[in-house]
Amino acid sequence: MGSRDSFLQAMKNLRDSGQTKPADEDMHTAAAPEEDTAPAAIPEPAAEAEVHMEDYGYQNQSETSSANTFYGDVYAQPSSKTTISKDTSIVGEIHSTSDVEMSGNLKGNIETTGDIKLSGKIIGDIMGNNIDLMAGEVQGNIIASATLTIDSDSVVVGDTTANNILMDGKQKGNMQIENMADFQSNALLMGNVTTGRLSISEGARLRGAIQVKIDNTVDELFDEPIVIDPIVTGPATANPAAKDEQ
Repeated sequence: MGSRDSFLQAMKNLRDSGQTKPADEDMHTAAAPEEDTAPAAIPEPAAEAEVHMEDYGYQNQSETSSANTFYGDVYAQPSSKTTISKDTSIVGEIHSTSDVEMSGNLKGNIETTGDIKLSGKIIGDIMGNNIDLMAGEVQGNIIASATLTIDSDSVVVGDTTANNILMDGKQKGNMQIENMADFQSNALLMGNVTTGRLSISEGARLRGAIQVKIDNTVDELFDEPIVIDPIVTGPATANPAAKDEQ
């Protein structure tokens, strides 16, 4: 009996040694991480910010340390001048009650009751008192309650409204000028003009309809019909030759 028991035990041990482990036990063993395994890296948020800046067309701050990009609206303090340097880009709007000098890039609107000097690039509308574009680029509408000046190095894609305009640059859009529209020799306009008075220098190029506003009293000049006075003839005079024959 002892030998038989030993044989059965040996067979049992042999079967146990060749038996396949349960699948869940293998998965548990494989999934167990080693103690020295490093944690997964977390993506840096800078990648998302870079995409936004590229979409807006502004330079990424990480590429050039001198460039600054700000997201959000700017509200200037009263009686203080707002100055945006050429190395600054803003995604937002600028609100002010004083003068604004813009040399950087802006995706948003500028609204102020003061004057605006622009030598940067703007995608948005501009509203101010006197507005001067000096090598500025604007994609949007411009409203100047006083005088709008566009120099020969400036480009506007949008409509302009002003009391007066001194135009020497390029614009694709319509003009609504209350008083004086002065087109200098380098001016190029692709759009319609409605103005109170008009001056065009030699070399200026305009493609569109031009309408100079006329006072309503001018219509009275054409209200009265044209009257031709009747021809008045006097009494017939005697023929002196016939009197001599008698």
